[in-house]
Amino acid sequence: MKRGIFSILFALVLAVSLSLVTAVPVAALVAEVWVDDDFVEGIPGWGTTHFDKIQDGIDAVDPGGTVYVLAGTYHVAKYQEIKIMDKSLTLLGAQADVPIVDGERAGDESIIRGEVNWRGDPLSWCVIRIKHSDVVVNGFTIEKGKRGIAIQGVGPDGISNICVSYNYIQNNGKYSSEAGIFRDDAAVDVTITHNYIASNPIGIATRGGATTITDNTFYGNGKGVDFKHGDPTSMYFDDYDQPNYPSIISGNTFTNDRTSIKLSLRGHQPIAITGNDITEARTVAIETSGWGEDLVNPAIHYNNIWNNEFGINNQVAEINLDAEKNWWGHASGPSGDYGRVNPDGEVIGKGDAVSDNVDWDPWLPQPIKRTPHDPVPPGQKKR
Repeated sequence: MKRGIFSILFALVLAVSLSLVTAVPVAALVAEVWVDDDFVEGIPGWGTTHFDKIQDGIDAVDPGGTVYVLAGTYHVAKYQEIKIMDKSLTLLGAQADVPIVDGERAGDESIIRGEVNWRGDPLSWCVIRIKHSDVVVNGFTIEKGKRGIAIQGVGPDGISNICVSYNYIQNNGKYSSEAGIFRDDAAVDVTITHNYIASNPIGIATRGGATTITDNTFYGNGKGVDFKHGDPTSMYFDDYDQPNYPSIISGNTFTNDRTSIKLSLRGHQPIAITGNDITEARTVAIETSGWGEDLVNPAIHYNNIWNNEFGINNQVAEINLDAEKNWWGHASGPSGDYGRVNPDGEVIGKGDAVSDNVDWDPWLPQPIKRTPHDPVPPGQKKR
């Protein structure tokens, strides 16, 4: 009898408990949220649409939604990062779609800043880590992380369709392997455009094809662009050994980087470098490396390569580098032992120097006039 009564009481308690659990409201995600470092608990929308931390806004927004980050300074703690892990979204700062002209723009910035030690060395792993497809980051100052933005694919198919635009990416990293923007080879269809990228060991470090780097300004980096190889990771992309993932470096301005563009020519994917203005490189404007059977010859055309310590240094003897129709800083063409010489072997080219295995003839007798590309709206890619 006692056992029967106990069973009935247990069933009643269990039923009541379940009813209480199901009655607890579940916070609904929303299509738009706002983040301001001045928001405080108690304002209308606090905890649902209004937050004082960017990560809280990211966690609360719908997949495909928009996080608006108002002007202010948002800190990323030691060994931490802002993570976009499990949803597509658009992250917009106070200066979204506002061009940066001569390193400046009017108005207050949405600054995302990593933590540094007493020497100024970065302690945050990266400022923003993107590990999901269909993500836009637009209109921020991103600084003082080991990496500013890391784009790293996960899941069985990698990730795609990432757009990083209209940001200051500056003063990230200490060591030569650290970068303002890093993307690995499990991400494709990555567009990096209209950013000002300055004072990083590497401005953009990219592995794998399908990257468009266009209309950015690079200044004072160790390497402006470090293209590490051309193939996406085969475990994510079955057709990695087919030339389906071209990379484009176009319409950018490089000034005062140690090396403006470093290219590893390993891989199957085509590379086009066109319409860039490359000047004042402290060692070399464009340098190549690579080995093995799978070597791609990039198309380097219609660039202004001038007033650099050295123009192009091709270290891949197996390739005669395709660098025709560039301006070398003088109408007479490139200089150096492998530049323009007269029939007697006397160097008569007065432009930037080139190494052996560089096909520079014909060259342009005057600089190209660069026309800025149309802006890329948030969430769209230049085709």
